[in-house]
Amino acid sequence: MKKYPFDGAVLFKQSLVKEDRRFARAFTAHLLRYATSKELSPADFLTIEAIVEKTAGENYRLRSLMREVILSESFLQGN
Repeated sequence: MKKYPFDGAVLFKQSLVKEDRRFARAFTAHLLRYATSKELSPADFLTIEAIVEKTAGENYRLRSLMREVILSESFLQGN
């Protein structure tokens, strides 16, 4: 795991941009766990990877990540 020093919001944003895929994966995992109110299963991690892959063309925009979480089987099944 690479570390980026930052001092303030601008440098923090720049560090996130450098690791956009990693950030997208972590954000998606947290959102899915929150949305389903359960611990994630191995199948959920496959869903997360699929969501991250699907949203790469949209530069992992938060709106696209949230949309794909809501449309995912993990969310729709409500397990």
